[in-house]
Amino acid sequence: MIDKGHGVRFEQLQPMIVAAYIEGHPAAAPTVKQHLAAIRMLCDYLVVTGVLRMNPAAAVRGPAHSAKRGKTPVLTGAEARAFLEAIKTKTIIGLRDRAVVAVMVYTFGRVGAVSHMRVEDYYPQAVVVSAPRERRQASRTPRASSGRGVRRRLPGGRRRA
Repeated sequence: MIDKGHGVRFEQLQPMIVAAYIEGHPAAAPTVKQHLAAIRMLCDYLVVTGVLRMNPAAAVRGPAHSAKRGKTPVLTGAEARAFLEAIKTKTIIGLRDRAVVAVMVYTFGRVGAVSHMRVEDYYPQAVVVSAPRERRQASRTPRASSGRGVRRRLPGGRRRA
């Protein structure tokens, strides 16, 4: 393990030093893998700018980690419904929040993808969940259910509450 008091200049950085740092890292395997990825990206940048001749972190392997099960709890249908109904809809902000959460629950979309959606991206048979730069190759995510609840909550849907 590398002592925190002993610094290494970039020019002296070798794969062995990076490997020693990664092996001695006290965090969990996913965190160590993320830190190694950040080190690799930094070294790539230093190679491009001419500070380093080669990327010393490229040859270093991270710890083995396989996520069999995610840590994120899954909402049941009743919990999702109660959560959606708890959002106040007397203001435009409440309507917006309910629509965003409904689309996320309904499509299993991530926050970033849903926040980049436009009204034209909503279709009765499928919902396009793609970032703007990927819009030309937009993928359609099949509906999880009939979608009646989402249409009631989205402006421009077939039914309104």
